[in-house]
Amino acid sequence: MDSLLLLVIIPQLRLANHHEHNLPIFSKSLILISKNHSFIWFMSVNLDAKDKLLLNALQHNARLSNASLAEKANLSDTPCLRRVKRLQDTGVISGYHAALDRAQVDLSILVYAFIKLSENTATAAHLFEQHVESEDQVISCSVISGSHDYLLEIVAKDLPSYEQFAKHQLGACKVISGIESTIVLKQTFAKRILPIR
Repeated sequence: MDSLLLLVIIPQLRLANHHEHNLPIFSKSLILISKNHSFIWFMSVNLDAKDKLLLNALQHNARLSNASLAEKANLSDTPCLRRVKRLQDTGVISGYHAALDRAQVDLSILVYAFIKLSENTATAAHLFEQHVESEDQVISCSVISGSHDYLLEIVAKDLPSYEQFAKHQLGACKVISGIESTIVLKQTFAKRILPIR
């Protein structure tokens, strides 16, 4: 399967404290949306119909030339380029990345790990978030509601590799009191395109 480019779009966030909401702390394949336990504030951007056309086109194919993109949005080249630059400068577009097939790069195991911390404090949360963000195999981390504190999305070569990771890398974090792992048997699809209307 050929690699595709993935357009990353930052949702407009207006929340003051991520611990009160079931939202991602970070997603290595997408964006870092929290630092030091508080949401990064983004400038609100008013998107018109042309902006939305450009964003949808780039999400489906981020390798489009400016000329092709301008044609899709019924714009001339210079205004199109200006709009895309504004979307980048204001953080609506946070980057362009290659979307890889996990199996082709020997990371066929996907695990959702539910994490319980030993204490419900800002210090414990900060230590945990720093720890897991430094681990390459953890590709997303979210604060969740319910009986657990966090949900991690983790990739691994195989089940023994994940077991090793859970025991040694996650186990080295002293503020974790419990890990409940769910192995994905089959991922039917994974959408990365935001529904912009």
